[in-house]
Amino acid sequence: MATIRTTLDQTRAASPLRLDGAAWVWAVALAVAVASVGHATVALAQTETRANALYKDAKEKFEAGDLTKALEQAQEAERLFAHPSIVFLRGRILHRLSRLREADDALKLADSPQLPKPLAKPLADERAQVADEMKRSSELKVTVQPAASAVVSVEGETSQGGYIKWLPPGKRRIEVAAPGYRPVVRVAEMNLGAPTEVRITLVPMGGSLVVVVPGGLLGVEVQVDGGTIDIADGARAGDRSPALAVSVGGHEVVCSRGPKRFQATVKVEMDATAEVVCEGVAGGGGPGRALGWGGVAVGTGIFGYGAYGLGSYLLVDLQSERKVKASNKHWLGASYATIGLATAIASYLFFVREPAAATAAVRPGQDGAVHLRLSAAADAPTHAPDGQPTE
Repeated sequence: MATIRTTLDQTRAASPLRLDGAAWVWAVALAVAVASVGHATVALAQTETRANALYKDAKEKFEAGDLTKALEQAQEAERLFAHPSIVFLRGRILHRLSRLREADDALKLADSPQLPKPLAKPLADERAQVADEMKRSSELKVTVQPAASAVVSVEGETSQGGYIKWLPPGKRRIEVAAPGYRPVVRVAEMNLGAPTEVRITLVPMGGSLVVVVPGGLLGVEVQVDGGTIDIADGARAGDRSPALAVSVGGHEVVCSRGPKRFQATVKVEMDATAEVVCEGVAGGGGPGRALGWGGVAVGTGIFGYGAYGLGSYLLVDLQSERKVKASNKHWLGASYATIGLATAIASYLFFVREPAAATAAVRPGQDGAVHLRLSAAADAPTHAPDGQPTE
């Protein structure tokens, strides 16, 4: 047994594959490194292959005259693998698009030792042409906000989202159009050697909407298309909301105060004002209602004065020599009382009391605006302009 154990120990000591703990760690690390390098090499080869395919497609598009698509593919190929040949192609495309400054920067970047020798002379010629054209023209840059759907047209040549091009000096007509926005036309004066930048902010097509609440806006919530209009306290002292810019088309308007709610849809035309008049939901504080309460107060005062005078005269012991004089005072007191009562009642009915009937009508204004008039009692069902009750 001792002889066998000694033999095994001798075999382990002489074995070249014997590894201690540290050696195993280094072996595993080396294996991982080799695998990582192999994976990176494969990924790099795949990236270069993809970039080369994009480069060939971009070159074909360039030769076919599809410059926009060629530029997109060249930029994508350069992002994957920035080889001087790809950068040179991008510079040529930008040159054909008359984006000379960008073309000049790309051609300078392509001029490197990695550029294949057959492309050296074409690159030098391209750079010389770009430099010559930059001396004889100026850069026109048009930026548009929002640019997503904007189409820019300069002298009949269109571009999506914006415009950058070098052109000979002179006046240039710029047209910008986008769905849902007002078209814009500008004329730019281009001077030799000086870049011209035109910034255009598109304005949405539409009109405006004004909400009128006879009797005042205090306590009244006004919503347009589900959103509450933010009306300043100063404006709520009156009965008209500030003009709200809205797009062309139908808009849902809701006026509510407590349980009273009115809903209708009004159509806003281009450059027109739609005025929505909501009766029956007044919150108080408006000039009409204030005037009405003032009339009620004045009428009540006159009525009280007349009634007091009439009552005083009736208590007077009418002597025969004062009959005519007392009778005149009776009529004067009765007149004051009648006038005061009529004033108070009329003020309340016409300025203070909320309407008792529900009606809805659309009427054109003198200015061509469309005025939607709503009115309803507190306990009456609300109606849209077409007569259909709302929920």
